[in-house]
Amino acid sequence: MKILKSVLAANFALIMSVQAQSYDPELLRSYEFDIEFQTMKEVRAVVSPMRLKEKLKYKGDIRPPRLKKEHVQALVAQEINKRLEGKMPTQRFTDIELEAKEKYRLYKIGDKIKISVANSRTGGKIETVEGILHEKSDREIMIHHSKYIYEDIIAGDLPHFIQKQHNQAVETYIRKETEKYQNERTKYEEQLNRELAPKIWKAEGYMWLPKKKDWVPLQSVFDKLYIQQWVRQYKKNRPQVTTSVYETNDLCWVEERKRWELCNAEATFQAEKGKVREDATLQVWVDKVSTLFSSFSDEILTQGSDQKVVPDGEAPTEDGEQPAE
Repeated sequence: MKILKSVLAANFALIMSVQAQSYDPELLRSYEFDIEFQTMKEVRAVVSPMRLKEKLKYKGDIRPPRLKKEHVQALVAQEINKRLEGKMPTQRFTDIELEAKEKYRLYKIGDKIKISVANSRTGGKIETVEGILHEKSDREIMIHHSKYIYEDIIAGDLPHFIQKQHNQAVETYIRKETEKYQNERTKYEEQLNRELAPKIWKAEGYMWLPKKKDWVPLQSVFDKLYIQQWVRQYKKNRPQVTTSVYETNDLCWVEERKRWELCNAEATFQAEKGKVREDATLQVWVDKVSTLFSSFSDEILTQGSDQKVVPDGEAPTEDGEQPAE
């Protein structure tokens, strides 16, 4: 029994030694440089700044912005305003006021004027009257020797004679013409912004991001995309390269222990493990035989202890006792 236990202990120690030899962290770490070098090499073959530029369909240079955002915004506004002033100057707003006052200027005595009146003698037919203004009162005017009441003068000409209507006409004209011109100017400004802003922003090293609705430095976007692509490709290639390097150097993946070990050591371990199973089976049978043998020996010894020794020449009595002398 002691010999069998010694054999089993020796086998167990041998298996533990095989396992220790099969898994060597230092050996695995010695291949780390090869794995990393090969992984980086494969990633560089797929991921590069030039390929990313082709993927983004960008043909310009990737460089840091020359100006800060606020300076680019000022540059865009300056260029738009320059072209806007060239075609639709702000001076026009002042000119509108002058036009209104001229269009509805108040006539003075002695001015040569031309107005339209409704002739009541001809059934209200509109006629053009032209001549020198001789008189002007609160209700009528005189051109040459003819008088015309304000009720007969068409509304468009009355602001030339009545102060209140003159003021209203000038104000209305300025408001309408200013609004009209401002709308046209705004549309043109928006057109210039669509045409010029992208060119200026891109020339200054910025890129438009629809999600953020803002211009951001192109280099920062490019670097972020490049890093993301590099990491994605690295994670894909690293496990493949690791497997290739380890297998080339006679290492095998042991699923049972979830690690890389020497292939020959693994075969030895499997063989020794089989031997342990055989020895364990033998131990079971030895234990059973030992138990039976022990029981049989105890039974024989028990039976022998119940019998008494009879001297030679004497016969035992019926009850097994020796006769008395």
